[in-house]
Amino acid sequence: MVLQVLVDSREPTIIVEQLRQLDMNVTTEQLVLGDYILSNRLVVERKTGTDFAQSLFDNRLFSQVHQMIENFEEVIMILEDFDDPRIMDKSISGALAYLILRRGISVIPSSDHRHTASIIERLASWEQEDKMDPILSRVAAKKMSLEEKREFLIQGLEGVGRKTAQLLLTYFKKPMEIFGAILSSRVEMTKSGNPKRIIGPFAKIKGIGPKFILKNQALLGATN
Repeated sequence: MVLQVLVDSREPTIIVEQLRQLDMNVTTEQLVLGDYILSNRLVVERKTGTDFAQSLFDNRLFSQVHQMIENFEEVIMILEDFDDPRIMDKSISGALAYLILRRGISVIPSSDHRHTASIIERLASWEQEDKMDPILSRVAAKKMSLEEKREFLIQGLEGVGRKTAQLLLTYFKKPMEIFGAILSSRVEMTKSGNPKRIIGPFAKIKGIGPKFILKNQALLGATN
């Protein structure tokens, strides 16, 4: 399978060349949001330390992030060459903490253009190819409250960590309600056969995409 990436035409030529050397099919055009689009749900924004600081101080940063969150399920920011001590002040550290903890943005550090290209290629591989998730050990503590047991149970679903389990339990209250909502949801597909959007109980829950529904419907036995 050839990995695909749509790249903003204003991005450095050296990164585009590196992506092609990694055997990616690269298409360039001037993008309205983000710098690299890896699927209809995943966008990557690349910023150098100087870019990040400037976009913070001229009030562009949070607007850019908000628009990406509104249009993509998954937003990743690559911070490139981010070791200039002049920009590592408290306001920048605070902005990073806000983006990670409050907006759910994944932030990946990169040392240079070559490293950035390698990160994008790996992200595309996990996003576009049918890969199995790593097997994680789930060991329940002997003494757990009822809420902790419910949270542990929900973490057994596909793509659910502690944060998502807490979100689902806050929204649906009980595990049986979550399972029922998964089974009663429907995924609308594009003409090309790709998942487009969720119709049903999960439609308004941010951070939950069509693939979550499809994988967990299969896990619960609703599909073969």
